[in-house]
Amino acid sequence: MSYVVSELLLLPRMQQTVFRSLEVALQWPRSTRGVVAVDRNLTQVPEGVRQLTSLERLELGYNRIDHLPEWLTANRKIVWISLRSNHLSAFPSELAGMRNLRVLWLMDNEIAQLPSTIGKLKSLEQLDVSCNRLALLPAEVGELGALKELGAANNLLTRLPPEIGALRNVELLELDGNLLTCLPPEIGKLPRLKALFIQNNRLCGFPDEIADLAGLTFVKADGNRLSAKAQERLRRLLPHTQIEFGIQQETTGVEQAAAKRGNAGSRTAGNNSVEAPATHK
Repeated sequence: MSYVVSELLLLPRMQQTVFRSLEVALQWPRSTRGVVAVDRNLTQVPEGVRQLTSLERLELGYNRIDHLPEWLTANRKIVWISLRSNHLSAFPSELAGMRNLRVLWLMDNEIAQLPSTIGKLKSLEQLDVSCNRLALLPAEVGELGALKELGAANNLLTRLPPEIGALRNVELLELDGNLLTCLPPEIGKLPRLKALFIQNNRLCGFPDEIADLAGLTFVKADGNRLSAKAQERLRRLLPHTQIEFGIQQETTGVEQAAAKRGNAGSRTAGNNSVEAPATHK
């Protein structure tokens, strides 16, 4: 839990000093661990960030940034970057060089493709690319061995790569609001998966291999094309899992995006993020 003291935000558990003002942060360039410059009408990453030699966390959500500077990759200490709700039309190539990243939020942009270089982010534990224009996930996503949470909701995904089965540490998959017609059998190779959000797709059924997910506790599957027979079959495959089917309706990712923009990543409220649009004095 975090608390605010004037411009200074202390996160005792993480022993980090996070400032809501870059101007204030620059007064302590060697001790600043995080900057939260949210909803500031920024069009680029402020040059002053270069001076923050101990920076680990950079939250720049709800701005108008459309690219990243090359010098940002020189900071090897950054582990958390949020660029949600900006003007990114492509995955910033600079991110591939930030090998220590553990949290990357890119939701609610206009990204149409993830590069193969995303597989270089070996330390990444949380990746959220929800509310973009992705038609597929590259096979290299399977190289993110440390990944625990993958958010790709409200895109244009029609299929998942079989390499997704290599995500042995993933606990949460958010794939709702896409155009998926089936899940690959490799979905059953995720031993630590606990929650699967797959609602509002075009699924007619699930592969038998989903029964191998012994740790799966929750599945949200409403808004698909599942017949009563298909629903009953899934319940038999996952007898100890809470499954929500809800009202049957077909809603594509494009339609869902309008409703969920601004709310993408709401599950992360417990992850110590202080990022949210706000009115500044």
